[in-house]
Amino acid sequence: MTIILNEYLTSMAWWVGLLVILYTFLNLLISIYYTHRMIGPSVAFKRHIQALKEGDFDSRVKLRTHDAFLDVAQELNELAEKLAHDRKSK
Repeated sequence: MTIILNEYLTSMAWWVGLLVILYTFLNLLISIYYTHRMIGPSVAFKRHIQALKEGDFDSRVKLRTHDAFLDVAQELNELAEKLAHDRKSK
């Protein structure tokens, strides 16, 4: 009886260990995916704002389709267009 129980527990420990490794790996991949979707736009915003500060009103924010903050990027691009238009009309 104890031999059967010992074999069962050993086999279960192996499967649980494998599942923990798989879960950790998938969690890491998902975390990287979503953090890139959040951090990527902030880098693009920083570059765009720096370009606007340097007077480059033709600069636009370009984000990937599934990035976060697409509405903010659109607003920044509209601001850049307005600044470019205002500068040309002076």
